[in-house]
Amino acid sequence: MTNVPPPPPKPNQPAQQAYQQQNQSFLYLKPYYQEEFNRIQQSNEAYKGKWNWAAFFFGIIWALSKGLILSAIVCIVTTGFTAGIAAFFWIFYYPLRGNYMYYKKVAKHQNPVI
Repeated sequence: MTNVPPPPPKPNQPAQQAYQQQNQSFLYLKPYYQEEFNRIQQSNEAYKGKWNWAAFFFGIIWALSKGLILSAIVCIVTTGFTAGIAAFFWIFYYPLRGNYMYYKKVAKHQNPVI
């Protein structure tokens, strides 16, 4: 008689498939956004994303390129009505919360303003 070790346990198929489906929804994104979105999702949205340099340097253009049209419109209107004072808010808001806003757009199909 030979001692053959038992086969390894099979992974939980439904849980594994759910995990793969979650991550597949971000596969078309650049690795930077895949990593950020997975971190946001795994933290149950407690993590809001890290500083986004592209959003800092390009602001409204970055928002429009990510489909955050409503947010960009609000940015333009508030900046116009406050003679540019609101621009200081948006200069720092997009880099701080831009990844989370983009996550809400992609994962939840919402069009966040703030």
